Amino acid sequence: MNLFKDPSTIVVEKSKVVKYLLNIDHPDAFSKARLFIRFGFHPENWEDFVVNVKLHAKQAKVIKDLETAFGRKIVLKGILETPSQRKLTVMSVWMVALKTPILVTLYPVKR
Repeated sequence: MNLFKDPSTIVVEKSKVVKYLLNIDHPDAFSKARLFIRFGFHPENWEDFVVNVKLHAKQAKVIKDLETAFGRKIVLKGILETPSQRKLTVMSVWMVALKTPILVTLYPVKR
């Protein structure tokens, strides 16, 4: 069963995007935020980021799928389409609750 087949069932929270992944002032996320912004994503257009993350999840390759003390964790690797028309290779980490994948984090990797 592909949990990422239907984008409407994938959860990418606004706060995760705006307060973390696209926040250059966040002490842990500033470097990835700068990169995502350089590729055309912006906090005020956070919905565009969500659409592209869901597309990434639908098309990416499962790298890990394991049970943890906190529940099922899935790690994906694939392409993130960007507003600049450049493609980023990223890893995304998801926790699954009641068959619903919820984004934990996303970070760029070298191909």
